[in-house]
Amino acid sequence: MRLQLLSKVATTAFVLGAAALYLLWCAPGILIYDTAELSGAVFRLGVSHPPGQPTYSIIGKLAQLLPLGSISFRTNVLSAVGAAASLWLTARIARELCGRSGPSPLLELAPPLAVLALGTSGPFVNQATRAEVYSPALACVLAALVCVCGALHPPGERPGRVPLLAAAGIWAGLAATLHPAAGLGAGIVGLLAVILLEPGILRGVRSWLYTVAGLVAGNAPQAFIVLRCRAGVEPCWEPQTDVAAFWRYVSGAAFRRNVQSGAAAVDAIEAALDFAISSTGFAAMIVVGLVIVLGLFSGRRIRDLACLSLAILVPFAFLAVSPFNEVNPDTQGYLLPSLSVLFAAAPVCALSLASRVGAVIATTIALSTTALAVGHGAGWSFARAGYYLPADLAERAFSELGPKALVVTKSDHLAFGMQYGQLAEGARPDVGVMIEGLAGRSQHWREVARRRPEIDVERARPIGGMELHGALAYAALQMTRDSLGRWVESPWVTDERKCITGALMRVGPCDGGAAELPISIEREFQRRRREYSDGTDRVIRLWRWNRAWAREANGEIDAAVGEIRAALWEDRAELDARLAGFQAPAEPLPAMLTPPIADAWIADVSLLRASLAQFLYRGRRTDLALEVLDRDFRAGNPQAALVLAEILLRDGHLAEAARIYRTFARTYPEHAGYALVGLSFVEAARGDARGAEAYLARVGKGAGTRLLAYRDRARRAIVPAILRSRDSREDMIRE
Repeated sequence: MRLQLLSKVATTAFVLGAAALYLLWCAPGILIYDTAELSGAVFRLGVSHPPGQPTYSIIGKLAQLLPLGSISFRTNVLSAVGAAASLWLTARIARELCGRSGPSPLLELAPPLAVLALGTSGPFVNQATRAEVYSPALACVLAALVCVCGALHPPGERPGRVPLLAAAGIWAGLAATLHPAAGLGAGIVGLLAVILLEPGILRGVRSWLYTVAGLVAGNAPQAFIVLRCRAGVEPCWEPQTDVAAFWRYVSGAAFRRNVQSGAAAVDAIEAALDFAISSTGFAAMIVVGLVIVLGLFSGRRIRDLACLSLAILVPFAFLAVSPFNEVNPDTQGYLLPSLSVLFAAAPVCALSLASRVGAVIATTIALSTTALAVGHGAGWSFARAGYYLPADLAERAFSELGPKALVVTKSDHLAFGMQYGQLAEGARPDVGVMIEGLAGRSQHWREVARRRPEIDVERARPIGGMELHGALAYAALQMTRDSLGRWVESPWVTDERKCITGALMRVGPCDGGAAELPISIEREFQRRRREYSDGTDRVIRLWRWNRAWAREANGEIDAAVGEIRAALWEDRAELDARLAGFQAPAEPLPAMLTPPIADAWIADVSLLRASLAQFLYRGRRTDLALEVLDRDFRAGNPQAALVLAEILLRDGHLAEAARIYRTFARTYPEHAGYALVGLSFVEAARGDARGAEAYLARVGKGAGTRLLAYRDRARRAIVPAILRSRDSREDMIRE
């Protein structure tokens, strides 16, 4: 009895202590990814991106009424509260698992150990200190599972209470209104638990009625989308004009293009499993897996073990829909139910080994597993009390704009921050902020047009050869050429000259030298680089990378090299020594044609180094370009391989270039089209027009916009050269 009391006291102390830390660590303002959009939507009682998150808008508005800090800080606090509730519910699940593991006083150690391990887990703390739907959704999922456990009777006791199935349905429904995958996952796990452990409950009509009624009641907040997502209310991605529009919104139809299958889905699940295992310190997964295997071989509680396995693994199925990115809070959020059940089960499983290995060894295993998890979590840093950079970036961008401006952003990191400033803080109402990825949606145009009436979706004419959203963003810039000041975030949006203004790029004639990055922002990042390792560091790299390509397009090769050197801060000393004295000649070589094949918004180190090599080659320093590429090429980086092959091709090493292109096509079949274009260059250099065109003809159906543009540039470059001189490689290179 004393041990049970100590267990409850320790659990309560850990939960309250974690809640206090999360409140202290909450970001004081907006962050990158979706936090700014969610905070702005909550402030206006609007509807954020599909599937809408209506419950989040409702409870978030209540949180924003608290007299604590900024509007965005109050929204961040909601996640801290959801995380604390999730810890308490995880302890409840651990106690339920103890009840099914047999009577043993030693098992009283499990709940506080589960709370300690989960509460210090990196992905969990990440969600607890930022405005996101996943912490509240996790609390709803765990509440549903606790209700299911209550409806199932432990061995030797009377049958469970069927009305608890209604409560489980309500919590699962609420989870679905926060994030459909969370609600669906909770429903699947709960249903499988009932089928495996107490199938008799489902034989009565009353059980089904209770469950369905609970699900319907839990989904009642979906009516918020119908009421608030309409013309004149922002944000709203698609006005709710009929049932079909509502279903498209709540089902996330806008993102179905991201859904993947086959080998890509398997790769995503493998990456998620690897991340989950590594982020828990390995031991938790090993202990739970060992107990499951031992239980299966001994034939004891097979149904319990099967149910536990499914509860841990089912959420991973939802990660197959898109590539797994361990830095992205969305993919981390999908994993939270698995991590919660895993950490609840790990100490229970370890302590249940006492009958096999003895109480002392079992306790040692449980404590060691928890210590490893806590130690690994300490390697993450999400104490965001001084985390201002994303808000500073948006504020800086606003300060650079003249009156009545149009800004076209490539990524949502800057755009959502600027939109939050307009929605919640009333900043720059004269500025229209267009997100290129949303430019294909007429509702987004109407929202921009409310601030800048010069934007007219009815007059927009997409530019041929581009994806619809990119073509319409380009059309918006063209439409306002003579009426608005135009700024862009990315050099790829338009082919007009771009003038660096600091955070953004002004489209049009330049009147003065290019501005440097805002010193205050750069210093803040350098001072708190570890805190910004949640993805903000990649945004800073992307920022520099975009600026570098804009300067390269303007012929500023030295400045482009400097931007990349600044973005490669890990290798800064090495690069400074290697590139000391570099100065581009007055007449640099023609620009290389190899495009970036990675997603531009993830400007990783290999992409930056490949871009640096391209700039160095233009500056007639092939030796330095090859040195920069060497490490990444040997590591098998695809971008480095393509750039190296083009350099060899331009320098006349046709056989070696062809070998690299063919190896690339075999190694990276999903990017084989880029190798086909490269091989067409090789054939053109050999004077074989028919062979070059044959390779280009194989790049067609199913190719992405970037690859098709690469193919078209290749045609324009090689065909005139071949017609003029079939034997002159220099003509082709000059083209």
